Amino acid sequence: MSLRLCLFAASALLTAGPVAAQGKREKSPLSATATWELRAFERLFRVVKTDYEEGRQVVRWTLATRDGYRTLDFVRLLDREPFTFTFYDEEMRELATTQLRSRDFRGIPSTRTLNEGTRLELELRLPKAMPKVKKVVLTRSKR
Repeated sequence: MSLRLCLFAASALLTAGPVAAQGKREKSPLSATATWELRAFERLFRVVKTDYEEGRQVVRWTLATRDGYRTLDFVRLLDREPFTFTFYDEEMRELATTQLRSRDFRGIPSTRTLNEGTRLELELRLPKAMPKVKKVVLTRSKR
């Protein structure tokens, strides 16, 4: 009985380190004037890196695909269900909307298949209304 308790305690200590490290969040490079809801990326991608160029008003993501696809099917998926960024003010009034399709992704291979973990780059030019924006919501919608 005490051996089981010791093993349980040891495993709890070993797993506590990584769990605690996962709880740490790096400071977001995104515009601090707004909150960003980017969960729509999670179905297809893992966000590898986010860059924000304040001078150019551009956000750039490096994304890694979660699964492998036939390249043609992946492109069709992005065009059929484009990523839509909606920008809201503090009263949740829509100020601007931007849709991004396959042509907006850099790095889609010309080969027949797109492997899991393929890195793509996506650039979003922020709207002129950005100083008034308090919330940015990313969704996917069917055309």
